[in-house]
Amino acid sequence: RVRKGTLINVSHRAAHGWVYAATVQPGGETGEPVAEGWVPQAVAKRVSLCRVVVDWPAEGSGTLGLLKGDLIAVSKEAERGWVYGERISPRRPDVPTDGWLPKKVLEYILM
Repeated sequence: RVRKGTLINVSHRAAHGWVYAATVQPGGETGEPVAEGWVPQAVAKRVSLCRVVVDWPAEGSGTLGLLKGDLIAVSKEAERGWVYGERISPRRPDVPTDGWLPKKVLEYILM
């Protein structure tokens, strides 16, 4: 069972619309054991995994404030150097987890 928001690494795509994937523990978190198996491709969203290289404060509603070392899953790229992403590690329940941010503060780890 894969929950919404779980980061997975897809290793095989089948013609029947399913993918074989394993869960990923971002930043070395050890909250849940790694699991693997077949999941419907329709429930998986393609993202690029990035690390924040410099602190960046949110610039208003819809933007995501970041701290150096945060792990971000980028799902959209816009013009003029902005991307839409979700903080996946560390989890901070008191601050927004997703929003727009400048691409220049990111180092791409997996694309």
